[in-house]
Amino acid sequence: MSEGTRNNPRRVSVRWFKPIPYSDLRDWKGEYYEVLYVVYKGSEILYVGMAYDQYVDIRLGNHHKLSEIAKIENQRGLVISFGELRLKHGRRLSRRLVEEIENLLIFYYEPKYNKRGIYTYTGRELVIRNSGPGNPFDQTVSSLQLD
Repeated sequence: MSEGTRNNPRRVSVRWFKPIPYSDLRDWKGEYYEVLYVVYKGSEILYVGMAYDQYVDIRLGNHHKLSEIAKIENQRGLVISFGELRLKHGRRLSRRLVEEIENLLIFYYEPKYNKRGIYTYTGRELVIRNSGPGNPFDQTVSSLQLD
């Protein structure tokens, strides 16, 4: 049976690290390479993004959306958390999979600063297990819940 179908959804775990205040981000040098990130304030998820095939601090340095969010939202209480993707032993991480995870989280939560992916989810069937001290999401997010 093919993985990523309704009867056999692709299962992925995301471990969200301790959030970093947006004001501390300029001096932060992360070693995360292929990760998701989420910007939130309190319980409101404002933006979900990803870095693939580049270090996340380089991605964030080239990402003007975050500075726009900080200006509009006022930096006070604004945090960012990074999510490490974990797969079953022997499975490989691909750009497509990272994009599908990002798309499902965007579609499910509709962050107000994401423009792409808020109206449709077009990926394979996924079950995302979120954990960690920086997790603002439900413990389980599944494309199977979308019907």
